[in-house]
Amino acid sequence: MNSDLIAAIATPTGTGGVGIVRLSGSAIETILPLLTLRCLPPPRMATRSRFIDENGEIIDEGLVLYFPAPHSFTGEHVVELHAHGGVFVMQRLLSRCLQLGARLATAGEFTLRAYLNNKLDLAQAEALADLINAASTAAAGAAARSLTGTFSQAVTTFTAQLRQVRIAIESDLDFNDEDSNAIDTLGSRQRLQTLLQQLEQLLQQTRQGARLTSGVDAVIIGAPNVGKSSLLNCLADEDAAIVSAEAGTTRDLIERQIIVEGLAMRVTDTAGLRSGSGVSEIEEEGIRRARQRLHAADVVICIATADTPPPTLPSSPALTATVLSVHNKIDQSGEAAGARDGIHYLSAKTTAGVDDFRAALCLAAGHAPEASAFSARTRHVAALQAAHSRLQEAIAASLPELAAAWLREADTYLQTITGGYDEEDLLGDIFSTFCIGK
Repeated sequence: MNSDLIAAIATPTGTGGVGIVRLSGSAIETILPLLTLRCLPPPRMATRSRFIDENGEIIDEGLVLYFPAPHSFTGEHVVELHAHGGVFVMQRLLSRCLQLGARLATAGEFTLRAYLNNKLDLAQAEALADLINAASTAAAGAAARSLTGTFSQAVTTFTAQLRQVRIAIESDLDFNDEDSNAIDTLGSRQRLQTLLQQLEQLLQQTRQGARLTSGVDAVIIGAPNVGKSSLLNCLADEDAAIVSAEAGTTRDLIERQIIVEGLAMRVTDTAGLRSGSGVSEIEEEGIRRARQRLHAADVVICIATADTPPPTLPSSPALTATVLSVHNKIDQSGEAAGARDGIHYLSAKTTAGVDDFRAALCLAAGHAPEASAFSARTRHVAALQAAHSRLQEAIAASLPELAAAWLREADTYLQTITGGYDEEDLLGDIFSTFCIGK
């Protein structure tokens, strides 16, 4: 790949004690002495230095860290310039690097170079971005495990086992003169059945990881005054929504992000679902938005009370969310907290039964905290699902030629996870989501 010198500010925009400008490429050994008026510092040793502009004036004084290739993040020569973290200082320092011949890095270009130089695979590169953007401790821990290769190793190990069966079937097709069903004679069908079970387990873990990475959308619906806003406030542990005895207080969607059992959730309070002459035009629009929001939800929380029946969900094939039924205001009705006959009895006012409901909310989202070993993304789930369907086709194939073809397709989908399948558009889509300087 092109190893021209790239540079970018690697710390967040704003004022801070320390800011970092990062450079990577083959020309570092040429421009660094011009920037510091000193020889290259010893590798991996923080060295005090002054940074000089084109007129010989001091931009700032800080530290230089030099990482020679190939022992660096990108696999190229890398330098980090640590200076005081003022906006003006960082921009002057970056401008000086560009003036000396560096090019401003594009989004994710440092990590892209690390991937192309085999310092990490594609799943690890994505895990790095997920670690930076983690919304909970559990998500950060899962991303860190993926960054160290936990997810990649699981995919690589499975792919290697799949290829052993492929080799057995394809070799028999090439060298066996007898007209036999190679899948049966080599015992490959049973081996594929075992692999299918392993893939299903890996797919379940990957779905868990994807939920940790992207979070879960939950929507609260119900008639006016059943306690939708109170439940949101209780789950968010803040007064996110106005609570009033007046019907129709909530006119728009109110969204809060909460952490439940280590899982990030976007919980949305909606306008009370009702009809009739008392509904204003604004409230009617809020109800319309509430019904529209249901189609994007992973979990729908339907609230009722002793005096108010549960809402009726729209019958639509697009509505795929898991539904949780809640019976609120047990502090008024005198009913006991807990789950009975598929209904969660609680009081958002006194919080009775709310802790048990939090756990049920996680399960409804398909999240089991103890099962999430690594982070993943939606595209990883899609690739594993595609590989799973091809594996099923291979098992059901009546001819070894067909089985081999299906297994080749499964192999291709698996390779897209770690990057063995080099598709330029895929790389562009992934790395364009990174921040500049990373």
